[in-house]
Amino acid sequence: MEYKGYKAETHYEHDGGYFYGKIAGISDFILFDAETLPELEQVFHESVDAYLYNCEQLGIKPKVSQLEGAGMHIDKNNIDALESTTSHRIKYWNGDMP
Repeated sequence: MEYKGYKAETHYEHDGGYFYGKIAGISDFILFDAETLPELEQVFHESVDAYLYNCEQLGIKPKVSQLEGAGMHIDKNNIDALESTTSHRIKYWNGDMP
């Protein structure tokens, strides 16, 4: 996924039955998750927009995504486990990733 020059690194959690991801290639740690792929794309867009808004409000220059090839990682064994639901959550952390 890509939006406004930012890329998402995304995964599927089989045991929990949800997708999760982070904005890739920046030192700020911004996570998001959702239970369907369309929701995941929506919350990724919301996360990028919120990141850019927060940077503007704090008077800091947003970091630019430096990662090439970020993408979706789903184990082939988990494909059958994907189901459509409606809830999503967004989590933000600011700081360097370990």
